[in-house]
Amino acid sequence: MAGIGVGVFSSMLDVAGGELIIPTIILLFSVDIELAGSLSLAISIPTIIMGLVKYKNQQLLNGSNFLLFPSYY
Repeated sequence: MAGIGVGVFSSMLDVAGGELIIPTIILLFSVDIELAGSLSLAISIPTIIMGLVKYKNQQLLNGSNFLLFPSYY
């Protein structure tokens, strides 16, 4: 339920959600900030991987240039 609430609220504010998921994890589950940040990154990793796979399949990524200039893509 927390994920749905954060998703709806972050889409209304037009933010990524990481700004909201970390405080939510800290307040709801009483964990320290380092663990909350790590959990936020762990939540984002599958989305990042799927985005990279889709870009690679559409041949929008050049493997050699991607490693040298990741912010360019």
